[in-house]
Amino acid sequence: MAFFLLAIDIVSVLGYAVAGLYTLERLILIMIVIVPVLVGLRLGTTLVGRMNEAVFRKAVIGVTIITSVSVVAREALHL
Repeated sequence: MAFFLLAIDIVSVLGYAVAGLYTLERLILIMIVIVPVLVGLRLGTTLVGRMNEAVFRKAVIGVTIITSVSVVAREALHL
C-alpha cells in the first residue's frame, strides 16, 4: 500500500510541475510543512517498534469510535 501511494505521489508531483502549478508561495508552504512531516515520520517509526499489535488495534478502534461519535454529534446538533 505504501509503495502504491508513493507512486501516486510521484506522478502527482511530476504532473503539477508539468502543469506549472508550483508557485513561490506553494514552494514556501511545502518547505514549512516538511518539518512536521519529518518529525511525524520519526515519531511513527519509533512508535511502531515499541507498540504491539493488540494495543495498536485497540487504539485505532478507539480513535475511530471517538471521531465518528463526534462527527455524528456535531451533525445532530445542526439539525
